[in-house]
Amino acid sequence: MAKSNYKYGLGWNLAEGALTKFNPQPRSIGVKVTRRSFHSNGVYDEGLYVELLWSALENEVDYQNILIGFDLLNVDSNLVTIYCRDQFFRYKRYNGMVYRPLIGEDVDWNFFPENLVLTIRDLILIG
Repeated sequence: MAKSNYKYGLGWNLAEGALTKFNPQPRSIGVKVTRRSFHSNGVYDEGLYVELLWSALENEVDYQNILIGFDLLNVDSNLVTIYCRDQFFRYKRYNGMVYRPLIGEDVDWNFFPENLVLTIRDLILIG
């Protein structure tokens, strides 16, 4: 079974070698679309985003480390480069915007952080 290989970095247009591998790795089905339009010359996908999911983290330090990686303890959002699966499950680099998760909506607490969903929006394929 292939393992996940999701990576990230602060800023846009970062090379893959400059990205940091998530630890622990999230699960995700990959890039999704908010709207798909069908035209005579093909399909037009709008609003690309990816949801990175962690069912359960060991403790609040693991949760805080994920936020620190995106500098989300200091700001509400940040520009990022993300290495994630596309619609064909191939890994590609994207520029996007990450937002701090909302307690009770994007992350729960049940003696430890669980059901964390970190959404990276407005994805633009690099190269």
